This record gives sequence, C-alpha cells and structure tokens, in this order.
Amino acid sequence: MIRHNPLAGFSTITFYAYGREIRVHGFLQREVREMKELVEER
Repeated sequence: MIRHNPLAGFSTITFYAYGREIRVHGFLQREVREMKELVEER
C-alpha cells in the first residue's frame, strides 16, 4: 500500500488488486495509519 500524506488535507492510498492499481482519496492520516496496520497484521 502506498500512502500520499499531505501536511494539510486528506490522504490518498494506492493499492493493487487483481493486477489493477486502485487509488482512493479522502482519508485522514490517522485512518490511513490504522488501515496500514490492519493490512500488515495479515
């Protein structure tokens, strides 16, 4: 998972599923950190 965290505003995450790149924008930095932790636990 790739994170793009601006100093102000919302973050964008990029991940790959089934060979396709998916970008999702609009998360707070703390939400992105939580998602990353959950993914890395598996």
